[in-house]
Amino acid sequence: MGHSTGCQDVMYYLISPRKGGEERPKIDGGIMQASVSDREALLLLLGVEAYEKSVEVAQEYVKAGRGEDTLSMDSTSGFLHTPVCARRLLSLASPPPDHDGEDDFYSSDLPDERLRRTFGKIGSTGTPVSILFSGRDQFVPDSVDKVALVERWEKMIREGGGTVDKGSGIVKGANHDLEDVPEEVTQDLVERVRGFAERVEAS
Repeated sequence: MGHSTGCQDVMYYLISPRKGGEERPKIDGGIMQASVSDREALLLLLGVEAYEKSVEVAQEYVKAGRGEDTLSMDSTSGFLHTPVCARRLLSLASPPPDHDGEDDFYSSDLPDERLRRTFGKIGSTGTPVSILFSGRDQFVPDSVDKVALVERWEKMIREGGGTVDKGSGIVKGANHDLEDVPEEVTQDLVERVRGFAERVEAS
């Protein structure tokens, strides 16, 4: 189970081979909880000007062969509250025109062709998945149709021969980390996770 950026870990594990091409050990199931687009979240939090400034600095570092060097907090507007190298920032920010950041799995504007290379490959692993998207996630722009987005991801998984758990979908009333939400919202998430685990165990 991955939360937030941990959802990238789930996706990587499922669709990316180890270095050397070896397959990873099979897992019984995968849960993506609060899987948001880092690119869209950064634009939402920073605004276009600060986002572009951070991207420009990171691109200059990479061009100079300093991709693994840590960026200053000033150049990143302190948005991550932690040191980050230039390569990692570009992976998360996934700047235009190609939006080809290696961690850009969950942006709402990605074309179907791109999704087929990620969500569409999950079916070949034989691993069932559950997507638990927070209905009131503060890091998702209001312009994003959350229901349509999750349904699109689920469609790609099924078209690739994969299995989406029946508890997958929008967790109504949930914010990004379920902080200060009503007890029934937390219990909804808990029951979805428990149900998924039970169904996986029984399969």
